[in-house]
Amino acid sequence: MICGCNFPNCPRPTIYEASERDFHIVFVPDATSGVYARGLDELKRIGVAVQDVEECAAWVQQAPITGGKPA
Repeated sequence: MICGCNFPNCPRPTIYEASERDFHIVFVPDATSGVYARGLDELKRIGVAVQDVEECAAWVQQAPITGGKPA
């Protein structure tokens, strides 16, 4: 999961670098400043899951635990 401040300068490059390394990425725009519609569209096109805080929290709470770490 990625969130942060100033979307264009920090979270966005992190997301693109992670995507290039085939990480599965969840971006939380309502926990990030400076987010804009075109940026969200770009992220969706490269396979980033975009979830709001509530969706993300529900997803994390449902994650199965294996070996002490979420699966």
